[in-house]
Amino acid sequence: MSLQQRKLLGELGERIKASAQLSEADQTYLVDFFECIANGEDANKMLQLTYGRGEKRLNDEKNANYARIFHWIKCAMEPEPEGYGLGVDQALEAASALSRNESWKNPKTGEVFGPPARNFFKYVAYETLKEAWGDKSKESFKVVKARPSIYDFRAERAKDED
Repeated sequence: MSLQQRKLLGELGERIKASAQLSEADQTYLVDFFECIANGEDANKMLQLTYGRGEKRLNDEKNANYARIFHWIKCAMEPEPEGYGLGVDQALEAASALSRNESWKNPKTGEVFGPPARNFFKYVAYETLKEAWGDKSKESFKVVKARPSIYDFRAERAKDED
């Protein structure tokens, strides 16, 4: 199942859970889906549960990691107080360090960003991350869909004192 299909089904599940009545669009989607299955369509193909030629689960996992990292980068580039006010190179360096579960110290302010809990990001080297950031096919991962301050990785008042 593709990440997009999972997302759509998850959102539909949340809407069904939150309301007693389906919207017209949700009702139409479910009716069409169930009618197609009743008429012999393959549910696995309809839900994209199988991968086609050239598709891999690893690609979905890698893209999900890029989406998380890009979200953090976009938020880190937002001005204070919602973001950290980092430039793109600083944000890329910090995100790469965080993906290695390492802290990153802002060279200008001395502020330390601690690694996220439970391996939130999978490892991405700085050069790979920089290349992916410039890749036009990954532009959709740069969309911020939540408040930037939700993902605050500032270390608890920890600043290295040299």
